[in-house]
Amino acid sequence: MKLFLKTSLLFLGLWVSEMTQAGVQLSVYGGGNNAFDSVVKYSNNGSPVSNTVHWVGEPFQDPPYYGVRGIYWFDTPRYRAWGLGLDYTHAKVVADPLPPGYTHLEFTDGLNLATADLFYHYLNHTLFTPYAGLGVGVSIPHVEENTEAPLFPCHTFDYQIGGVALAFLTGVDVKIWHGLSLFGEYKLNYSQNNTNLSKGQTLSTDLWVNNFIFGISYLFLF
Repeated sequence: MKLFLKTSLLFLGLWVSEMTQAGVQLSVYGGGNNAFDSVVKYSNNGSPVSNTVHWVGEPFQDPPYYGVRGIYWFDTPRYRAWGLGLDYTHAKVVADPLPPGYTHLEFTDGLNLATADLFYHYLNHTLFTPYAGLGVGVSIPHVEENTEAPLFPCHTFDYQIGGVALAFLTGVDVKIWHGLSLFGEYKLNYSQNNTNLSKGQTLSTDLWVNNFIFGISYLFLF
C-alpha cells in the first residue's frame, strides 16, 4: 500500500511539474457549432437585396467540424502563464430556410477561420488548467450559392478570402499522462464574409458563430 501511494505521488508530481513547464503544445479537436442569424446582402445586378438569414451548423455531416492548433508557451518567469498560437477551424453554416430567390446558400467546405491567438493559462497544482484566449485572423469561406428569378441568376462554388476573423475562447485543459491532455472549450468567432459571385455579383454577411470544442493535446517540452 505504501509503495502504491509513493508511486502515485511520484506520477502526480511529474504531471503537475510538466503543467508548469514551457514548450510547444499541438492540438486537434472536433465538436460542433451554431450561428446567430445574420443579414445577407446580395448585389442583384445593381438592385441590392437584403435578407435576414437563419443558419444551422450541420457539424457532423461530411465534411465534419474540426480544427488544429499550435501554441508556444513562454518559459520566462514573468510571462510563463502566456502563450502565442495559430489556430485553424473548419466550421459550417447552412441557410435554413432559404431566402426568396435562393436555391442554395451555405458555407460548408466550409466557413474556414485562421487566427493568430494570445493565450493565458492559470497555472496551479492540480491536473486542471483553466485558460482563455483571443485572436485575430482571416475568414476563408467556401462560397456555395445559387440564385434564380426573381433575383438575378448566378451560381458560385469556390474558396475566397472573406475578410477579418476574430476569436474569443475559454476552456479547461486536463492532464492525463505526461505531456498528453484533453480539453473542453467554448469559442465565439466573428467573421466578415465579403464575397464575389459569378456574373459580377457580390454577397456579404457578418457571422457570429458559437463553437463547442473537445480535443486532445500534446506538450513538447524544451
